[in-house]
Amino acid sequence: MAVWLGSGQFNLHAQLNCGSTEAHRHMQEQDPDYLQRKAAYDAYVQQYMQQQNAINSNPAVQSATSVQYVIPVVFHIVHEYGSENITDAQILDQVAILNEDFQKLNADTSVVIPPFKPLIGNASIEFRLARLDPDGNCTNGIDRIYSHETRVGNDLSKLNPWPRNRYLNIWVVRQMRNGVAGYAYYPSAVQNGFGYYYDGIIILHDYIGSIGTGAPGTSRALTHEIGHYLNLAHPWGDTNNPGVACGDDGIPDTPLTEGWTNCPTPTAPFYLQWANCTDSVPENVQNFMDYSYCSRMFTIDQVTAMHAALNSSVSDRDNLWSPANLALTGVDGSITTPCAPIADFNNTIWCACEGTSITYTDQSWNGPVTSRNWNFGGGTPATATTASAMVTYNQAGSYSTSLDVTNATGNSSITKLNNVYISPAWSDYTGTWSEDFENANFNMWITSNPGNNPSQWQITNSAGFSGTHSLKLNSFGSDGAVRDDAISPSIDLSLTSQMMLNFKYTAAVSSLQDSVMDQLRIFYSVNCGRSWVQLRVIGGYPLIPGGLDQNSYSPLMQNQWTNVSISLPNAVAQQRVRFRFEYTAGNFANNIYIDDINITGVVGQEEVVNHDFNVFAMPNPSSGITTVSFVLADASRLNISLTDATGRRIDLAANENFGAGQQQLQIDPHSLGLSNGIYILTIDNGSSRTTQKLVFMSL
Repeated sequence: MAVWLGSGQFNLHAQLNCGSTEAHRHMQEQDPDYLQRKAAYDAYVQQYMQQQNAINSNPAVQSATSVQYVIPVVFHIVHEYGSENITDAQILDQVAILNEDFQKLNADTSVVIPPFKPLIGNASIEFRLARLDPDGNCTNGIDRIYSHETRVGNDLSKLNPWPRNRYLNIWVVRQMRNGVAGYAYYPSAVQNGFGYYYDGIIILHDYIGSIGTGAPGTSRALTHEIGHYLNLAHPWGDTNNPGVACGDDGIPDTPLTEGWTNCPTPTAPFYLQWANCTDSVPENVQNFMDYSYCSRMFTIDQVTAMHAALNSSVSDRDNLWSPANLALTGVDGSITTPCAPIADFNNTIWCACEGTSITYTDQSWNGPVTSRNWNFGGGTPATATTASAMVTYNQAGSYSTSLDVTNATGNSSITKLNNVYISPAWSDYTGTWSEDFENANFNMWITSNPGNNPSQWQITNSAGFSGTHSLKLNSFGSDGAVRDDAISPSIDLSLTSQMMLNFKYTAAVSSLQDSVMDQLRIFYSVNCGRSWVQLRVIGGYPLIPGGLDQNSYSPLMQNQWTNVSISLPNAVAQQRVRFRFEYTAGNFANNIYIDDINITGVVGQEEVVNHDFNVFAMPNPSSGITTVSFVLADASRLNISLTDATGRRIDLAANENFGAGQQQLQIDPHSLGLSNGIYILTIDNGSSRTTQKLVFMSL
């Protein structure tokens, strides 16, 4: 079957914003056998309803054939540690709402208008969070997955699906395309092929439950989508939109309707303001499958249609509630103890200056945590046992963090390598800067791969604009699961004005069957990466000058590269500036390359005087060795450098410790390979900084 990527345009603007109609239409376009399968399945449902109506006409037989359907459920929370990583309590609240709605236990059935009260159906369906995962391990039925796919929200975002013949899969994400809140496929749509992996429901986090990020007004959205999952259509049918024309859903006791996107107050006794399609017959505005704000009920025939789905082998619905499967998934009541926790944590800041304090939060899941042990490499404190901890990093470097969590059932640990980068108090470069990656020291760059996937920024020697090297992200085949950062070395731009950031890039996609959703964002930071300001977003077709390449893309011609020039704001004129290149992959992504990065501008040659250092250079001008004297009030770690008129930096004493008192430093221009000219000497201890001109002549 085809994968629906949610790229179609449609106008759904009410509470539910259901994308299932568009999914149905897309399926018709992409799968020539779909309508035939659906017609056969719908015919089966009609026959089943006729048989059940005959049974229901005999009360004795009806009571003897009553069935309670129990369905194991797993919620996959796809997140980036944001608000979309909803709490267990919010999920439990949603399950409780589902069980009320599908067992006619919701109190608001009392306000269903009189013509439909006799038609309220009890589906006798109970949803239970799974207690055993597909491998037989203990689970609380909530699977938490860190992935950028939470910002995509389509079939490819349905990560880690559990076998659909054993579980109802529900994926919860941060956002979806075109404003939809969620969608589900009919059983006949996902019967074959990849449908096995995409079967289930995907929905926004703020449409889950009535607490947390959810709300009472949107808490019935999942009830609506499960209706689709069990083959219920919108009351106006599959070839229509709400409020456009009267339609039919094939269910005998739901009247023709044009669909509603609001819920006006009903007026007794005839409720004719709800009768737009048939004279004197109000529409079932309060049906869970409508778009109104007053969903209250399924009808009796809708219940029978859902039971037809649960008694059909199409897409394995009939196995879900079998006694063997209830035992296999642990929802038969045999498991009562909590699971061992799965360790996880988050730190919102991962790149900062020396002296920064970073807060860590325990995000462990699957079972309650009764004790924990943190280990913060390079941090103060080095250990902690609390649910959250604030850690200060005073020394530059990359540091790892580990967490061990325990309860009575068991324990688990997680270590995140190099999850924090602390910048030194000085810059790697001063003034203008350029990088063509031909002789690059890539250790001065910082890379981030938060998804811990195979794609990562690296130097390649197989492609370049002006040479053979460039910066490459190998995102071919990543299909929306990638968000990676490459962060430049630190640059002192405090004496530079009229600045421009320039670079060249090229990229491609492996398919054009979907809109190009890849994006390259460029940011700057003046505080070592603690916070970022966006400079430019490049996306859509402008991002792919390489066009379509079904293989792993590598540029072959210079005309496949695009030049970017960005005028930098005055706010960038700071001492420790970094630039960040963030790439997010869309569907059918391919490789992206960046080359020839440079900052142009006017470099000032003004001295910054700090009398605390009492700097004195002799002789100056000089044709040989110059002795620089300065005074330190306290022992300090210093960075001492020279910068020429082009901004090229020569480190003289980087990250070295000096004692208190009078200091002397000899500068030999011959050994440093200096030529005649004016140089700026910079002495920086992180809190104080001074510069002085040095002139070398007749060398």
